[in-house]
Amino acid sequence: PTGCGRKRPCAGTSHYLEFAEANSGRVLPAWRLQRGCAYSVVLTTGGGLWRYRLHDLVRVVDFCHATPCLEFLGKDNAVSDLVGEKLDERHAAEALRRAAGAFGLSPRFALLVPDPRPADRQPPRYVLLLDDALPGDVARWAAFVEQEFAGNFHYAHARRLGQLRPVHGYRIADGIEAYRAHRLDSGTRSAVIKVPALDPGAGAMLRLVPPPPPP
Repeated sequence: PTGCGRKRPCAGTSHYLEFAEANSGRVLPAWRLQRGCAYSVVLTTGGGLWRYRLHDLVRVVDFCHATPCLEFLGKDNAVSDLVGEKLDERHAAEALRRAAGAFGLSPRFALLVPDPRPADRQPPRYVLLLDDALPGDVARWAAFVEQEFAGNFHYAHARRLGQLRPVHGYRIADGIEAYRAHRLDSGTRSAVIKVPALDPGAGAMLRLVPPPPPP
């Protein structure tokens, strides 16, 4: 639609989009969405792709005339569960967004990866991989994310029981290219690769950094 300024309405004239409610799973057309609610995107294209679940979780932040304007929240199928903590990509993205706001920095690359490898018989942990050009102390970012994760009841419970160690941060060179290489090796098409906030299956990238030291 025209006349919407900087608003970002969904591309309702390019494809047919449907939206599954985040809580109930009920599938709705675009004109029935409500401001402030979260939905998972279902795509049908003119080329024959029918009702493909993108697993993109979005929230309606505004309307351009009757067309909803969407904010990307994360992937709804990216859930990490090492010991019952059930962290999802949406929670990780929010933690990184808050960290960026707190430090006044926007890293070019930031990715949380579960590390199930025991180091000297220590429990698993999450590793925060950050752009090596990012100024400041990576440990501060890891501590901030750890504090954000503590708001997740299951994560906090696992930490209290000693089942998880705190988040540890590392710098990584050429993080975006390293992540793309990892996904291409896994068989993902180049055109659909996006760097998420959390990738439960990207543990292979930890080979690019030294193993986390024991606490």
